[in-house]
Amino acid sequence: MIRSAASLPLPVLSLTMPTASFRRLSLLLLASALGGSTDLFPAMLQGQEPAESNTPIFKNLKPGPWGDLESYSVFLQAPEAALKLLPSPSQQTVWRFFGTTRDEVSALFQKFFPDPDLYREATVRSVWYLTPEEVRVHPTDRMVLALPPLARLELMQTLGKYEENPFHYNPLVIEGQDVRAWFAGTGLSEPVLAAIEATSFPYRNGRILTEVSYALSKVDNEIEEANFLRAMTRNRSLFLRLRLTSHDTLTPLLDYWSQSIRLKETQPIMESIIRTPGVERLDLSHILPPTARKYLYTFPTTAEGINGIFPNSLWTSLNFFEFSPKVRYNSPDKAAEQLQSRFERVLPPFRYGDVITLVEPTTGKLLHSCIFIADNVVYSKNNSSMLTPWVLQTDADMMTHLTRITEFQVVGWRHTST
Repeated sequence: MIRSAASLPLPVLSLTMPTASFRRLSLLLLASALGGSTDLFPAMLQGQEPAESNTPIFKNLKPGPWGDLESYSVFLQAPEAALKLLPSPSQQTVWRFFGTTRDEVSALFQKFFPDPDLYREATVRSVWYLTPEEVRVHPTDRMVLALPPLARLELMQTLGKYEENPFHYNPLVIEGQDVRAWFAGTGLSEPVLAAIEATSFPYRNGRILTEVSYALSKVDNEIEEANFLRAMTRNRSLFLRLRLTSHDTLTPLLDYWSQSIRLKETQPIMESIIRTPGVERLDLSHILPPTARKYLYTFPTTAEGINGIFPNSLWTSLNFFEFSPKVRYNSPDKAAEQLQSRFERVLPPFRYGDVITLVEPTTGKLLHSCIFIADNVVYSKNNSSMLTPWVLQTDADMMTHLTRITEFQVVGWRHTST
């Protein structure tokens, strides 16, 4: 559905999308803006296939003005200095319901556990603590294992409204459907992997694990507990390589990647690749702007949170072309002011350096932002946590991480100097 609001004068899309993808959104927006039908794009509207363990190491991006790009993925895990600051979660599962009553929670459990014996276990044999502010439930292992996927999703959406439920508020995200491929090489034992497989559920382009405490209860020793905590910070990022073979194709590539303001930075290295025999691929990180290049593939340090907040997605997007980062962009108000003063709204097709924002449909509040790179790849930091790195990833994988964003509008912005 196309909407037009006073705060967002260009047409934007408002919808709830469990498998949202900016590639899909871009096509929908473009078709609607042109008065066309989305039936013209049946293949793209099916969403992106989840990554599996037997996929090729290198993948070619779709051709476009960005040139001939190929990608491969790597896993990033938080450094030991950050892990030392991470408290070990409790091995006791707790579900905390705020602003509700015991009867309302019991009714929810009746929907989750239609089997009479399981329902009795949930309401009689499990431990409940009642206060005027909350209903706190300590579910049994059988309850945790018995939840079907749709019940797990509803429970995440219910408990995830409150930071007191940390793994429903910020669940562990597995990109793709293969749990064992995701955790390969992490040192997790078979019981832990089996627990993750049993309690995670499909969500958008991957799987979600909210019952971290249950999986943690299966570890055998301190070494495996440390491996588990380290694996919890695992994120996947793409490396992109640009193929450069001829001076004849250089001009349009320079136009796309230099944005007319960084020609002196991108032209020499591209020309050197073309001139060098046997070398025809350039790692894209070499032509990113200084701040973006500095932070890509890294985790925030404690110093970067010294003012009380770590860099978030808005900070990341608005500092993309900056020579040195500006702290004030962490503020949604300052970010909105910057977008209004130095950027203009644009419709798809997006190009390199465009800021893609997700906004709350009724209020226009900025929920998340990222930088469009090429095809379906974006530059993003998916929350302000010290345990979340700066990555290149597909838009579908990014949306899998944004579990608290369900209904949104997409608005593109382009720097006025580009």
